[in-house]
Amino acid sequence: MMVTRPEGVSDGQIAEGEGQRRREDPFGSGGVGRRDVGCRGRPAMRSVAGASTQVEVPVPRGGRRADAGGAQRRRTRGWQPRATSAAPGERRAQARPGRGDGAVADLAARSSLGRPSPFTDLETLREAAGLPVSKFAPLAGIPERTYRRRLARLRAGSADKGPWPAPVVDRIEALAAKYAEQWPAWGYRKIAALMRADGYEVTNSSVQRALRRRGLLLPQGFRADRKSWAALRRRVFHDPPTERNRVWQTDFSEFETAHGGIWRISAVIDYVTKYCLAITVTPTSRGRDAVSCVRLAVEEATRVLNLADLRLDRADMDVLDADDNVIGRTPASIAIVSDNGPCYRGRDFQTLFCGHDPLLRHIRTRIKSPQTNGVIERFFETLKYEHLFRGYIGDGDALDMEAHRFRIIYNTIRPHQALQDRTPKQAYLAAKTPENLPTS
Repeated sequence: MMVTRPEGVSDGQIAEGEGQRRREDPFGSGGVGRRDVGCRGRPAMRSVAGASTQVEVPVPRGGRRADAGGAQRRRTRGWQPRATSAAPGERRAQARPGRGDGAVADLAARSSLGRPSPFTDLETLREAAGLPVSKFAPLAGIPERTYRRRLARLRAGSADKGPWPAPVVDRIEALAAKYAEQWPAWGYRKIAALMRADGYEVTNSSVQRALRRRGLLLPQGFRADRKSWAALRRRVFHDPPTERNRVWQTDFSEFETAHGGIWRISAVIDYVTKYCLAITVTPTSRGRDAVSCVRLAVEEATRVLNLADLRLDRADMDVLDADDNVIGRTPASIAIVSDNGPCYRGRDFQTLFCGHDPLLRHIRTRIKSPQTNGVIERFFETLKYEHLFRGYIGDGDALDMEAHRFRIIYNTIRPHQALQDRTPKQAYLAAKTPENLPTS
């Protein structure tokens, strides 16, 4: 680096000035003759000047605004002992916005701000890039008027607002992070619901802020799609069911293991309470596989409700004549909703609906209308994206074990937002009340 030495300044004066500067400001935050190369918001140059002379260290890199004659602008500061001030009449260089001349450092020093703020960092980046406010504000995602207002507040020496104290978030941050690490596939709402179920008094917003601090929030772009699908599911029924064991949904879903080939997962879900009654893993998806899963669901419902016969828990339905007039009531069978797959149209599956007083009745969805069977489709999505895709599934035995493990988690641990953050088992065993009805 080349130094231009004017006449009248000796090496001793320069050395004495540098030593005085280091004693006054050992960290380079202020003082005369400072070296600010690479520091936050400060000019990359050094200048030592006397009353009539000046020693300047030019900056070897670009980024300074040249004057009309092509010479680079340099900041000057009077070189005086610590006990004295600058010479009378000497003019100190003023920081100017958008010129890359260290406005932030000078403004922070004049306003005696105790700590840097995020806006100070932004202003540092803007000045280092030499961009005007009109071009930098859109890049930073801040309205230009807001940026100029905050810049004026910084120049006036006013401290930035915040960060505000957050004692609740500070108290639950580590605990919420622990829950999020234990259940990495769950969003902040389910984490908050699980914490409340364990006895902690937290809100969704507090957990959201705590997880945001740790960078543990999940993306939320999928929420609009899921809400639209939930609305379609509700419009399927002219009179949506409001009690358990009124409508069940069943379907098959494929899953490819690492070394065991492709397997078929079948499940039966209660529409109202979202309770998974049965789940099976088979190499095929034929009619007898579907019948086996439905029979397991009937056994599970009978066992959980402690009934001798599941017919004791069914409701009554109206009997209509040819003119749609109600002429009586009869016990209603449980509606099994499935798609139009060959396994559900075959002879084996129709054996479930035979007899004088069948427990079940079959309803097939419209062709190319998966939303009419949306609860079971949503269950399979949750099973795969929250559990199966996050681990190593080697073969069919491992898949069967993980599928049944997730069924236990889904029914007894995982909060369901449509059930007021209750688990499906809690909703399935609860009595029918207005607050127990699902929202999707």
